[in-house]
Amino acid sequence: MVSRRNFYNRLVNWFIFQYYQVEFSKSITLNGIIKISSRGRVVLGNNVTINSSARANFVGLANYSALVCSKGATIIIDDGCQISNSLIFARRGITIGKSVFIGGGCQILDSDFHPLSSDERVAKANKGAAEEIRIHDNVFIGANSIILKGVEIHANSIVAAGSVVTKDIGPSEIWGGNPAKFIRKNE
Repeated sequence: MVSRRNFYNRLVNWFIFQYYQVEFSKSITLNGIIKISSRGRVVLGNNVTINSSARANFVGLANYSALVCSKGATIIIDDGCQISNSLIFARRGITIGKSVFIGGGCQILDSDFHPLSSDERVAKANKGAAEEIRIHDNVFIGANSIILKGVEIHANSIVAAGSVVTKDIGPSEIWGGNPAKFIRKNE
């Protein structure tokens, strides 16, 4: 039996997805209302679960899940992914492979948002560098981690909670810290 809250959330999410032309399968699970702002292309694969409320997952409690996709950008989330109360922001593109777990409060950002020099920041607000992010299959990203522009995280790797990832992570590696550093192989 579907509760009134679940029915309301499904209905609101359906209208949001229609408005922003999100491509999705019928086999997705959405817990809470997903925040979306898209002028690009957003694709959600089969059996994707997105938690977007404290009721769905207490980790990342103060957050909800948001997908923000700029004009001409893409966000592709492949089959079996699970995301809790996290932000995915694409100015160019973010591709997330199969069976990726993204812990509560994570941010995946393919843009610097603003130039680094103060003169350019004033003259060119919101025109920072952007590079695509690629996260391969079976990756686990711990709670409150930040993945920055241009990063590629290879299959079967783990990012420890609270890490800031600024460099590529090889296959089956565990990284952690700020900035994230190699800890050991994930065997």
